[in-house]
Amino acid sequence: SAFVGFLQTHEQVGNRAFGERITTLASPQASAGATAILLLAPSPPLLFMGEEHGATAPFLYFCDFGPELAAAVTQGRRREFARFQRFSDPTAQARIPDPNDPDTFRRSRLDWDCLDRPPNAQVLAQYRQLLALRRCEIVPRLVGTTGGRARWWTFGVAGLGVDWTLGDGSRLALRANLGPQQAGAVPPPTGRLIHRVGDELGPRGDLPPWSGVWHLTEPQESG
Repeated sequence: SAFVGFLQTHEQVGNRAFGERITTLASPQASAGATAILLLAPSPPLLFMGEEHGATAPFLYFCDFGPELAAAVTQGRRREFARFQRFSDPTAQARIPDPNDPDTFRRSRLDWDCLDRPPNAQVLAQYRQLLALRRCEIVPRLVGTTGGRARWWTFGVAGLGVDWTLGDGSRLALRANLGPQQAGAVPPPTGRLIHRVGDELGPRGDLPPWSGVWHLTEPQESG
């Protein structure tokens, strides 16, 4: 409970030149896998505005200053990006939205009408399902959880394994493949399967691309 997990924040998104969210930078499979890991980890998750429904509107750097300061902020922000090769040309820098332009603010507002349309409606349902699972299966077991009772490792190119021992003595296990290629076989965790992302494990325990499994072992079984 001493650490907060997140995939994106206002600083990470807003300080990009064009304010792109993960939704527009990563594939739906990658986003779904990372989201499940975030919401089913013991640490409290932080959700950035609109993340819960897969918002695609940018979150740009905007402000409302007087003329003199406004010009300094606009030029200072473009100079900041000039050290990147992509924005080394003044023409490329000029395409960076002006923080003081009212349209920059308007473009950063959420589109609430999208909640009833695909794919946003499906993304929102996914978040609600994962948060309900977290509330039911994980949160009641967190009281008394202490540090130093988790272990993690990587395998293959993009494989991740984590075992958490929770406050009631139960064990939460994650086995995930965060890449586009199949990961090698991993020792299957014990316990009850509570969630799966992507395709099922192969017959030898191979993890398909962008997949993950979460298992929960009760205290009397994990001791």
